Amino acid sequence: MLARFERERQLSDASDVKNLGRIMALYLKFTNEVRANELFEDAEAAAEVGYNLDGRDAKSGSFQYQAFDNYVLAYADKFGITLLGPEDIDDIAAECDGTVELPVASETNADPWNLTLAVNKYRADHGTRKREKGKPTIGGDKLDLTAWSSAERAGHSFTGKDPLGKRERDALKQGMVMHLG
Repeated sequence: MLARFERERQLSDASDVKNLGRIMALYLKFTNEVRANELFEDAEAAAEVGYNLDGRDAKSGSFQYQAFDNYVLAYADKFGITLLGPEDIDDIAAECDGTVELPVASETNADPWNLTLAVNKYRADHGTRKREKGKPTIGGDKLDLTAWSSAERAGHSFTGKDPLGKRERDALKQGMVMHLG
């Protein structure tokens, strides 16, 4: 999305996207939390399977999620976008490498990060098929128990009964949102 904003000349504090600096800061915070909880592969393991330590795939040069925060900071630095929001954003930014190389955005290259390649690989590796010979897809409500019939939920339940009570089922029929807590 940032490459698209760059192509559309919308990366600045004066952008039509009024909360751009806040959203970018929240992504830095999120990535910092994910890394702190060891949800990213470590750099050595990534290098062993062909990723550069800057987070770009050594073979294709495509985007890799492990370096996401570095790229967000590089865009912010390149275009002078003020990061706002989390109290510790300056400390988080100091831990990032904002000098990583960004791909060149242009009018003719709609995918400078080669994300199409990565999404197609993810779809092939993790997508599901509606029919045995169908093309794999990602997304949808196949695993959304709120979209299942009562009989489907009961069939997957440990007790053999629909885990949603009448009140919850009626709320779903009215388009209400379910939540815990």
